[in-house]
Amino acid sequence: MPTRTARDYAETALLEHMITGTLSDDDHTTNAAVALLNSTRACLCCGNNAGWAALAVAERILIALDQGLPGHRYHLTTSFDHDAVRHVVGLQVDRVDGELEADAEDAIRFLLVLAAGVCQGSAGLTARSSRLGGDDQVRAWSIGGGAVSPLSRAEVFNAYCTDAATGEPIPPCPQTEYCDAFILR
Repeated sequence: MPTRTARDYAETALLEHMITGTLSDDDHTTNAAVALLNSTRACLCCGNNAGWAALAVAERILIALDQGLPGHRYHLTTSFDHDAVRHVVGLQVDRVDGELEADAEDAIRFLLVLAAGVCQGSAGLTARSSRLGGDDQVRAWSIGGGAVSPLSRAEVFNAYCTDAATGEPIPPCPQTEYCDAFILR
């Protein structure tokens, strides 16, 4: 029997919601993501639903992160805005014996929210990598205009060291290296 991917589970969750509305009413972030993905129309060029295409892009982003991030533990965060509300979700991933391990429900939720951001064309993605005996490394990407754009070290530093509510500078996180993000292919 073939192994199911996070995308398989996300597609199942999306289909179940489309058919029966089975997602928990108290999970506003996932419900907003699914609502956005469900509201997309078919592409005029290829006829594919943009929500399904966004899931494929989100899956490729996760694969590229797996291939490019150093360390043994990652904390990934993504966000998108929907109905004047910012929706943020995180995912803790551990590398054990060369394989990535994460909570399946959290991975599905993360993939759906990342796909919603891709579909909407306005989202952010951050990755904090932990290495044994070394400082954490932080990288970030912006998602918009059909592209996933890596942020420079200075942009990542500014994003992490600025209070979002006030715009005032805040001290950098200890034992943290702010890094140039790499191109996600």
